[in-house]
Amino acid sequence: METMFLSFLSCIARIARPQMTVAGLAWFAIVTSAVTAGEPEPPEPLLAQLVFRIQDPGPDSPVVKEFRYRFTIYSAAADDAVERDSVLCQTEEGLLRIPEPFPPYGRLHVWIEANDPERGYRHRFESFSYRINPDAATETPAIQLEQGIVLSGTVVDAKTGKPLAGAEVAPLKRGHHDSWADWDESTRTDHAGRFRIGTCEAQGIAVRHAGYRDADLDHRPWGFNAGTNNLEMPQYEAEDNAARSRKFPELHSDGFRLQLHPLMTLYGRVVDPDGAPIADVWVNQDRSDSQGRFQVGVTAEEWRERGKRDVWLYADGFQSIHVPLTQFSFDRETVVSLKKETFIEGQVLDEHDTPVEDCTIEIKSQTLSTDVLPMISDFAVARGPLKQGKWQYPAEENADVYTLRVSVAGVVRSMSEHTRAEALNVPIITRLGKGRKIRGQLVANVPLNDTNTPVVSLLTVDNDNLQQHAVIQPNGDFLFSCLSDGKYMLQVRPAMPALSRSDDGMSGVDIYFFPGFDPPCKPLTIPITIKGEDVTLEPIDLHASGLLPGKVKGIVYHPNATGTPYANAFGYLCPSSRAYDTVRSEYYFLRVMTDADGRFQIDRCPPGNYTLRFRGPPSSPHDATVWVHVQSEQTNDLQLFGPDQTGQLPIRFVCGDGSHTDVCAAVGLDPKVIAKYYDPKTHDLPFIEDDRDRARATPSEIQCCLAPMDEHLTHGPVPGKGFPLTPDAFSGDRSSHVVIANLSPGRWRLTLKTVYSSARGCYNAALPIHDFTFSKDMAPLQIQLPPAALAGTIKDYTMPAPSMFSYSLVKAIPKRSDLPTRTCRYAGVFRFVALAPGTYSVRFETPGHEVRQIDNVIVREGETTWLEDVVLQETPPQPAAPSSAISPPIMSQ
Repeated sequence: METMFLSFLSCIARIARPQMTVAGLAWFAIVTSAVTAGEPEPPEPLLAQLVFRIQDPGPDSPVVKEFRYRFTIYSAAADDAVERDSVLCQTEEGLLRIPEPFPPYGRLHVWIEANDPERGYRHRFESFSYRINPDAATETPAIQLEQGIVLSGTVVDAKTGKPLAGAEVAPLKRGHHDSWADWDESTRTDHAGRFRIGTCEAQGIAVRHAGYRDADLDHRPWGFNAGTNNLEMPQYEAEDNAARSRKFPELHSDGFRLQLHPLMTLYGRVVDPDGAPIADVWVNQDRSDSQGRFQVGVTAEEWRERGKRDVWLYADGFQSIHVPLTQFSFDRETVVSLKKETFIEGQVLDEHDTPVEDCTIEIKSQTLSTDVLPMISDFAVARGPLKQGKWQYPAEENADVYTLRVSVAGVVRSMSEHTRAEALNVPIITRLGKGRKIRGQLVANVPLNDTNTPVVSLLTVDNDNLQQHAVIQPNGDFLFSCLSDGKYMLQVRPAMPALSRSDDGMSGVDIYFFPGFDPPCKPLTIPITIKGEDVTLEPIDLHASGLLPGKVKGIVYHPNATGTPYANAFGYLCPSSRAYDTVRSEYYFLRVMTDADGRFQIDRCPPGNYTLRFRGPPSSPHDATVWVHVQSEQTNDLQLFGPDQTGQLPIRFVCGDGSHTDVCAAVGLDPKVIAKYYDPKTHDLPFIEDDRDRARATPSEIQCCLAPMDEHLTHGPVPGKGFPLTPDAFSGDRSSHVVIANLSPGRWRLTLKTVYSSARGCYNAALPIHDFTFSKDMAPLQIQLPPAALAGTIKDYTMPAPSMFSYSLVKAIPKRSDLPTRTCRYAGVFRFVALAPGTYSVRFETPGHEVRQIDNVIVREGETTWLEDVVLQETPPQPAAPSSAISPPIMSQ
């Protein structure tokens, strides 16, 4: 992930900077890698107490005598974090004293804010490791504040121009999909309509006031710089800046002048079909009173455009409705009549036809018609059971099929499907049969307690929505009852501790489900068929099945400071090295913290393969990361990123004789195109506007992935840095291009992948796999890159729908049988670096396009063979196969 990010940054740098040499590209990758890795964190300071001097930006600044602070202290020596929220501190010395008690060592997160009219808004967030030593005679550490953003101005009535007192003003901040108003940082205007906001971030301003239409004045994507009303306006085209300025308030000498449009009130009343008033009706974002009366506020502009607007109303038990604004008037009360909802009705009976009133009824609706947007809802709980086991559920307007699920005591007893006609014409009668039982027992030589008892689940083979969890008795017995005949799957998973959202922004997720990833804890799976009688399983031995937890402990050294323990760092046990969500938060199983000497311990960990990350500051761009294999009832004792150099593997790449021409041929660059643009006086390669030439001169980057080939290997490295494939990167006497740490003696498989990204497109391609045996006295691994390559571009290529990750596949198939077929996943550009010379067939497999193959492509040593603008013909969409509207019942009634 990190190397792909570096590739992206390199691409942006080439586009944004007016000049960039091939040597500069290599330099940029090296510098970016250094910035990403960050400077080594200094050892934790020895402090007598947690006392800090607060300083303003700049030299010789006066003492900060008033500020607000909040802090959180984490420590491996304490179970709970020490927290204090929003404390006002007034001090003549400018000192922040964290009050006791606090842990003797730990990691301090502290937020500081100072705000006054003379020096503006200042802030600082610090995260650092510390250790208390009452005898330490050290200078009081300083925390330097940073200049923040101040937004000021006035709020006025757009119609009269008079100032508005009491208006609430807040900064708009950058969100995942859109900006959002941070009302926690809001302020109210004074009698003259003036406001002043201090904040760390602002993309725009939000305003609200009773009797006026709310306003969100969004200035993205640039926002504000530090200072007062300091708009950031990059020098793009003048017309873009002018359009942006028209959308945002004009800046006056007294700040921004924000106009709010007053609301005019329309009156209405909601009644049922009999004319009786309906209370508590949703009307847009408001509700009606007990007599069904409501008010709708509109501005003068909204009223002029009333033909394009409507009012939404909804009440429980009635159909929602959108009433055009044209039906309202200022001189009368508009009466709106709501229609009663259409309900599906039913009743639940047991095997003796006695009504069942202690059950859960759930409905899932599905649309099969091609005339409307296909829809499959989730299961929703129906109203009931009411008296006599009856229930109701509002009928979806466009639903064609309803799936009914009935559960008793958490066990699904019946599941059936019904057409819309069947569901609406007559009540659905569900009869619950007596059912069959599945009995089983977990056996172990250790007590089955809350931390090691596995999770036992039963799934219906024909429908994965039917999943039941057994209650495990203290002696290991479990029971599933009331089951119909059919095929089932019993799954026994290792015990998993409860997950939660952590305090530093990492996302907790469901116990065994990680979107896009297989769970690292593989379950024991037992197929079961019920056919007319109960089933009793053989006892399940938790020791033989490997279903009891293991242990992980060890010491971690700082990856950027040789021999320095990674003190008070957070450790995250993740299901995969790629386990991130869309906002780059980690999915993790367990969290642990190192102590002041870098030691950590996870007492109970489910068996499986994980990625173990260690991180100091919460937004640290570089993680100390390893792969860990946890085995049942065994302990992994690790020493990670230690000063011992014998666990490191240097890798050196060799391109022919190392000449500029050989390197270009091996990595798919065109020396003629480079020479065309290269300036020998300035040593610069300017930004190339021609797409064809840019594709020929933009270098790739190589990525490494290691996998163990021996079962006894308990951990291994997760390489995270890329290596730029440029001529300058191969020049000089380099002993290695990549160094992989934390490698244990044994057999390993090295997989190499090349990545390319530019405005023309992107790709990733695999190089031949290298298997090797690592030993502590092993010489650097040397990998030969043949001086030849094959590359090309796709004409008028667009990303295949529907997924933004749907890259296409291209294969380089050699004529010689002793050479491997190389594959590449591309989007617009493809490149096979270090390809053995010979004759190839190039095959393109693209979703929505015909398969095309180009034969007899000759790749010569010392050259890059280019296929320019390959044309791929689109295939017409195939008509969808007809599907049955109703499937047979999943469970018998």
